Amino acid sequence: MTYNDLIFLPHPNGGGLQARHIFENGYEISVVCGRYYYSTPKLDLMFGDEYEAYEVAVFSPQGDFVTPEFIECYGDEVAGYLNRDEISDLMTNIDCNSKLKNKSIVE
Repeated sequence: MTYNDLIFLPHPNGGGLQARHIFENGYEISVVCGRYYYSTPKLDLMFGDEYEAYEVAVFSPQGDFVTPEFIECYGDEVAGYLNRDEISDLMTNIDCNSKLKNKSIVE
């Protein structure tokens, strides 16, 4: 599973797009983009591939935010401005459940 497998749909909160995936281990990734998110450009575009960077959240099987257990979030519950390769790497780590607490893949 990589970024290329994600399907972006209109975000349920209105404005922007969201792609979600639940892994076999029960963890879930949410990738969002649009004018209200940590994404580039800060516009509401029609397709996920039109963005260069995305906001990402990771949820435990219980539905709790666990993003910081996988990637540095700088005090937030989400990671911002991740590119497609960084999202694919994060998805691999989630799938393997090899937590990277306090290690950033974003330089």
